[in-house]
Amino acid sequence: MGSFLPLAAAVAMAWLSLDGRGAAPLSVPGILAFLAAWYASGRALGGRLAGAVERAAGDPGPALAAMRRGIALHRSASLPAFAAVLWPGGWATLARDLRLEGSGDLAALLAALAPWPLLLLLSRASTWPAERRLGLQPLPFGRMLLQVARMGSLVVVPVLLLAGGAVLADAASAAGLPPFPLLADLAARYDFLSGAFLLGGLAAILLFFPVIAMRLLGARPMREGPLRRRLEAYAARVGLSYRDLYVWETDGTIPNAAVLGVGRRLRCVVFTDALLSRLEEDEVEAVFAHEAGHALHHHLPLFFLFTVGYMLALFAATRLLSPALMAALEERELLSSALVLGGMLLYFGLLFGFVSRRLEQQADVHGLLTVGLPEGVPAAEVIADPARHPFLRAVEAGTASPGDHPFVSGLDGIASSVGGVREVSGWRHFSIADRVDFLERFAGDPAVREEYRRRLRLLLGVLAGLLLLFAAAAATDIPRQIRGPDPLSALDRARSALERGDVRGARGWLEAGLRGGEARGTALAPGIRVLPPGEPAADLSILALAEAAEDPRSPRPLRILHRLEEALVRSAAGGREAATAAAALAVEAVPPSASLSERERPVAASLRARALLVLALCLEEEGRGAAAAAARREAAAAAREAGDEVLERAAGP
Repeated sequence: MGSFLPLAAAVAMAWLSLDGRGAAPLSVPGILAFLAAWYASGRALGGRLAGAVERAAGDPGPALAAMRRGIALHRSASLPAFAAVLWPGGWATLARDLRLEGSGDLAALLAALAPWPLLLLLSRASTWPAERRLGLQPLPFGRMLLQVARMGSLVVVPVLLLAGGAVLADAASAAGLPPFPLLADLAARYDFLSGAFLLGGLAAILLFFPVIAMRLLGARPMREGPLRRRLEAYAARVGLSYRDLYVWETDGTIPNAAVLGVGRRLRCVVFTDALLSRLEEDEVEAVFAHEAGHALHHHLPLFFLFTVGYMLALFAATRLLSPALMAALEERELLSSALVLGGMLLYFGLLFGFVSRRLEQQADVHGLLTVGLPEGVPAAEVIADPARHPFLRAVEAGTASPGDHPFVSGLDGIASSVGGVREVSGWRHFSIADRVDFLERFAGDPAVREEYRRRLRLLLGVLAGLLLLFAAAAATDIPRQIRGPDPLSALDRARSALERGDVRGARGWLEAGLRGGEARGTALAPGIRVLPPGEPAADLSILALAEAAEDPRSPRPLRILHRLEEALVRSAAGGREAATAAAALAVEAVPPSASLSERERPVAASLRARALLVLALCLEEEGRGAAAAAARREAAAAAREAGDEVLERAAGP
């Protein structure tokens, strides 16, 4: 989860940038200069912090902690640096043009996202010499990158699997393979089902991913021996089931452990070689107990429900905001992008971080209570009543010190083996110093234990209440969804129907989209009704372009199609000027007749006539009657050139 938030934010930024709104023209020299400055800033920062550590030879701990924080800050700053490349640098303009050329949303998204991993790579490359100089990074640069790639794959691969699954589902729907067309129709008609399908796919991937993760990391099952037998005995004592215990070889650089997945067949517990080599067996058992606490207290499902809560909150927000405000936000792309990213950072960065630190504390308490239990003392009873733990009784009696507990000494062992991390807090963890301090107070003071249990119950109750509140607010939108689908979803399904040759189905979707738009207060421009019966503007443009896409004489239909769709969507959102601009670009995208062959010219004329009709409608919406009349005259002339009498009549006043 530590890498999830930056990835999610970067993907959101890339997606929001695809229309190119607010972006400067692409400046390759400017972007290259910025990347060079980004690398130079990392080199300067790393060198300065490393020098401070070397000068503090007597007590380098605080300087080491400052260096780790500084390097982490530079890597975190890759997100605002990414925003600078997208908008001021003009990379979003490049991504938009790729999308308009018909490369597809996924390819355009990947192109928009490309600078972010490059920024991360440059950040690591810039600080690596300083880390290497101090012995903080013993690996050669290539091996370090391989290790980083393996860790990053734990976040990237599930996202790619989800995206790949969506692409395959779309292809299966387009091919008419049951039940995919039905599922696509349901998802387009009802937003809550679309979200449910997305979460269902994500849940299925996360369920089976731990087994894949072990292969990605190159982890191997732990060898038979005293340590494995000790860990297996602990698991049996607390009732933890798992697929296997694994060891991940990190060249001795990462002292860590993790539990992934749920259930006996899919849950994997992995330890790094560095952790196993630096800790004693009783301390490794304590770390295992912490990971067991995550599994037995169902933290992984809780994290998934946290994601569900975010999606419900988005549904609720779009339901509670007025259509006029939503339209205004859509017209101000940079503002809406900032609000989306700010909400994501607030929800996952602050709220999730707050909750995660408390769940980590719960896993620590589980480790404290279940490690070192004498034979015959049930772990479940001690967890329910910590006063039954012999060690805690000894601490209260003054015959034992909390620091002597193997879990507490294990935390201190990790801190001393890594160096410079004891006082460092993280997004999801309290600092080791704070964790040790809390456990010592927990072990020696019944009042601390009672306060901890009260606050944990309150936290879980508040989270459950928020989830129910978000669900109830999102559910208020269901009646509106029943009246009709979102216009954008309806346009997408109409185009799919047309590609299958189902004209009646396409027109049905367009009419449903109009009802849905009216229910949402974002109906398409009223002028669409002046076009031929059963052929509103969306139907007219998309039908013509879908037919042209299959016509070998058709010149670049996809670029025109995307522009016209943008015009219709902008019109639906109330953005009249933006709709007109997009329609004008659609007209410009039709190549001039002089550049085409005799066979291509009628098709191009038909496309131009339809694009001009949409432009005329947009101009009429703006109240620019003279310009609209001129566009209609041009449309009629193009229709005559195409030999399309119906289209010529539609272009009439």
